Amino acid sequence: MVIVDNKQALDLELAKAKRTLVLFYASWCPHCIRFIPLFKEKTADLTLSIVQVRMDDYDSPLWDDYEVATVPTVILFEDRKVSRRLDSLPGNCIKDEKFTAWLQEIK
Repeated sequence: MVIVDNKQALDLELAKAKRTLVLFYASWCPHCIRFIPLFKEKTADLTLSIVQVRMDDYDSPLWDDYEVATVPTVILFEDRKVSRRLDSLPGNCIKDEKFTAWLQEIK
């Protein structure tokens, strides 16, 4: 798993694989802090590229480029394009059951 914090680094990672699962998160977000261990556990056996994007910079173009309105947000990229996404709701974390079901859909 790779951790990046800017568009250039993310673009490089997306270019390396046909399918890439990306977690957009912020280190200050309590929902992200709870979700990251679940994300790591549930994605450990996946055969696709996994990237975490730290969104601590409010001025980062990544917020707008990928329409990340809330963190955590998980996006599946196929051929460097957004294929599927799972956005958290404002003030809520992505629940285990919802994330597990979503992962089953993308396999």
